[in-house]
This record gives sequence, C-alpha cells and structure tokens, in this order.
Amino acid sequence: MDRKKQFLLTPEQHETRRKYIGGSDAGTIMEANPEKLIRLWKEKRGELAPEDLSGILPVCFGTATEELNRYWFEIQNPGKKITREGEHVVSSSIPFMACSLDGYIESDKALFEAKTTGGFETMDKITQRYIPQLFHSMWCLNVEKAYLSVFLGTGKWAMAEVRADSEPFYMDTLHEREKEFWACVQDGTPPAFEPVPLPVVGDSEMREVDMEGNNAWAFAAGAWLETRASVELNKKMGDELKLLVDFDVRQAKGYGVKISRGKDNRLRLYEL
Repeated sequence: MDRKKQFLLTPEQHETRRKYIGGSDAGTIMEANPEKLIRLWKEKRGELAPEDLSGILPVCFGTATEELNRYWFEIQNPGKKITREGEHVVSSSIPFMACSLDGYIESDKALFEAKTTGGFETMDKITQRYIPQLFHSMWCLNVEKAYLSVFLGTGKWAMAEVRADSEPFYMDTLHEREKEFWACVQDGTPPAFEPVPLPVVGDSEMREVDMEGNNAWAFAAGAWLETRASVELNKKMGDELKLLVDFDVRQAKGYGVKISRGKDNRLRLYEL
C-alpha cells in the first residue's frame, strides 16, 4: 500500500487547480510576499511544478483529521449537517475563482472550513489568518456565512462564525487583487503588490493611536465639531473620520474627538 497517495493530489487535480485561483492562494496574493507570490504566479502559468506538501507534517495532519473535524462539528452543532465535501466550486461571477469545499451546511447556507493547529494561538489569531481563504470561498459558493472549525492541538476544539459582510472593504480589495493577479498570469507580467493588512478579529491586537499632527483628521475633526448642528454635514464628516481609522485600531483620538471600536467592530464617534 502506498500510504503517501492519500496525502497527494492527482495530476488531474493539480491541473484543475492551475486553472483557477483557489482558497489557499488568496492568502498568498493578499500577503504579497515576493518569493511566494512569484512562485504561485509561475505555478498558475505552468512554468513551475506545484510544491509537494506530502512531507509537511501540519498539512498531512490537517488532511488526516478533516473527516474527524466534520464529525466533531456535527456533534457540537446538532442539526447542522455537513454535505458536499470535496466538491470543486467555481464562482458564477468570476470564472477564474474556485474553491474545494471541506463542506457546506444547507440549513445555514454556510461554508464549512476545517483546520488543525498546534494549539499555541488564540482562536482570534487563527480566524484572522484564514480570513482571505474564507472570504474567497464564500464568494465562490455565493454564501454570506462561514463556520471555521478548528482542532487546537489534540485536546481542544473551537469554532468561529465569519460573515462576508463583516469586512466589505476587505472583500472588495480581495476581488480586485485577485483580478490583478490573474491578469498577470494571463499576460506574463510578474506580479508585484503591496501587502494588504488582515482585518482584526477580536480586540486582543487592537492599539490606541494619537491623531494629533494628522492634517486629514484635524480638518475632519474641526468640521465635525463646528457642524454638529447640521445633521447631514455632521454625519458626512463623522464618516470621513471613520475612514481614517485602520482595521487594527481600537481607539483613535485627536483635535477634540475620539473614535472607539466596539466588540461588534463598529466605530463610534465622541467629543472629548
């Protein structure tokens, strides 16, 4: 018995993956590490053979525990039955986007994604790392929700629910970046992108920043304070301020105003 086969993709599967941007590719494209990005570009162009991952223990461990993960998820979530495992799904709107399903939950119209980790990271951090893949696959499947089911080492299990509309800016950026990458694959231009920061999940990585000295903030803050009696203009200036707050900022303040990010990820504007 050739035990290695169960951890290898067939030549046909490799060829199918070459023709599309897959879920695991999304993270590489958004991270934009030059070496990894060029390797992926060459693989998609057929200039480089796909990397053999059958000797990478975490990859093999994830493959071996995927069915157990589905079983455990269903035990912990009665009524949420997983189907369509292993199905290849191509986006109906962007034909070069595709994903291979770990599963689909019909009752919730949701993507199911199974992962196994070493157990040394928080669930927030793990969820953050897989946001590109989850958003990519949700788009391909045309659903608004995903369940990330994770084994944390060998003794713990956790689940995160991720919504496609939680980070619309990031979702739009992901689509545009993947279109740019695929254009490079087609015309032979090596991709060179700036990395796109991951959305912050939870508040463990949030930071506070002092916006004194930021001219854009100063203008918007001053206008907001001066125009509070005008509801329409006040809202517009408030929105301008919120656009200046990065994904990983918990609180920003300066020039008499403060913006705080709540547990629900919503930004709220206050007068100091």
